[in-house]
Amino acid sequence: MIKRYITKNAIIIFTVLLIWGGGYVYSQLTSEIPFSPPKTVVKYNGKAIPTSLGDHNWIPKSGGSSYETEGEFIVGQKTSKFIAKSGDAIHILIPSKPKDMKIVQIVNTDKYKEYKTFTGGGKDYVFTLPIEKGEYIFNVFASWDADRHNTSTIFRVQIE
Repeated sequence: MIKRYITKNAIIIFTVLLIWGGGYVYSQLTSEIPFSPPKTVVKYNGKAIPTSLGDHNWIPKSGGSSYETEGEFIVGQKTSKFIAKSGDAIHILIPSKPKDMKIVQIVNTDKYKEYKTFTGGGKDYVFTLPIEKGEYIFNVFASWDADRHNTSTIFRVQIE
């Protein structure tokens, strides 16, 4: 009698755990938010350019990561710059589709200028560099939801 009771309860517990675990795995596989932060690749003339990681949050239901820099402008100044022609195209590749993505020009430690905004999700974005010659620092900010899943990639360009 006791053996039957233990076996019955073990089967019930195993079934509940299997359903709960399967539901969790299914939700992770079908979610549009990846489990770990995707790496943004910035390309000029088909070649990846130097970038640095900016402030980001990637916080799933448990655990996760958050990263704060010493400031985007300082990070941008420390990032290796590349030389480009005015008005040329920059390609931004993100392996999963964020809800929103924006390019922000970092003018100095306290001044930011929204340069270009993309909405609706996508993996490949293109924007045009400024016409005016000079050095620019840009932040590629991608977000999958309001505050728990966002990435920031910083690059520096010298326009000639």
